[in-house]
Amino acid sequence: MARERGDSVNPVNLPNILSLLRLAILPFFLSYLAGGDIKAALYAMGGMIVTDVLDGYTARRFNLVSRLGKILDHVVDKIVLLTVSYTMCRVRDLPFWVFYLILLREVATLSVSAFLWKKRNVVAQSNVVGRVAGVFSVVTALAYIFEHPYRVPLLYLTLLAMFLSSLNYLRIYLPHILNRRKDRVPV
Repeated sequence: MARERGDSVNPVNLPNILSLLRLAILPFFLSYLAGGDIKAALYAMGGMIVTDVLDGYTARRFNLVSRLGKILDHVVDKIVLLTVSYTMCRVRDLPFWVFYLILLREVATLSVSAFLWKKRNVVAQSNVVGRVAGVFSVVTALAYIFEHPYRVPLLYLTLLAMFLSSLNYLRIYLPHILNRRKDRVPV
């Protein structure tokens, strides 16, 4: 069972190092993709996906859940999503309006997360609906990398999944925002 607050966990731990590694891999992915080296870009993307999966798994499995880790993972995920989306607009045919829509969503989510952390001492966490939206994002990114004919329908499914994730996030955290709930937040 993970520690409830995570304050006693050393912040220099494997899950947090994996989150930072994901961030370190990002420029390589972007460079390979922009340079047209699809094979190398896919390896880099695979590395980012593996580190994303492993950071959460190792944190829970080895009881290394920390406040810093929850925040770091959240922020790194957003940096990766926004940077990859922008790059896909520049080097693939992802419409720029999609980037701006994702940017709006991520700024809103980070703003709510910062408010919850500062004012309510609650660290917003990902959940199953958010993870499903993340999987859709990866599949759609791959479809755009390979210029798959179904990339546009996949894009709309991804945007729907992101919208549902945002609604779920609001459902979970609105009581905390309104200060009507002080118990723990479900994962």
